[in-house]
Amino acid sequence: GIYKMEKVENASPHILKKYFLKGRGKWEGCVKVKDEVRKLVVFKKINLLDPKEITLRFHLIFCRNVLIYFNSETRRNVLENLKRRLKPGGFLFLGHSETLPIDEKGFSFIEPSAYRLQEQKDERWS
Repeated sequence: GIYKMEKVENASPHILKKYFLKGRGKWEGCVKVKDEVRKLVVFKKINLLDPKEITLRFHLIFCRNVLIYFNSETRRNVLENLKRRLKPGGFLFLGHSETLPIDEKGFSFIEPSAYRLQEQKDERWS
C-alpha cells in the first residue's frame, strides 16, 4: 500500500529503507511498500467463528474493529480461534475501542489494542 509519511514516522530509518520506497513528484510525502514485501501479504475473507477456515499460524493478527459487533460469548469464540492460529510470542492487534476480557488467559498486554500470546513453557524440563 501507499501511506503518508506521518503514518510511518515512528519507524526506524533502517525499516523505512528496507521495506518502503519514497514517493516523488505528486507522491512526495508518501511511501510505498516494496513489491517483495507486498507479495508476502495475503488478505482473505474468512468466517472468524469457523476454526477450520483459519488453517495457518501467524506471527501477527490484525482484528481491528470487529469484536465490538459481537456479544461476549461470540467474542470469546472468535478470540479462542484467533489464539489457536497465533504462533507463541505472536501479536494480536485489536481496534482502539476493543480490549480483551479481563479473564482472557494466555495474552500479555503490550499497549492499548496490542497483546502478545505468551510462550508456552515446556513443563517436561526445568
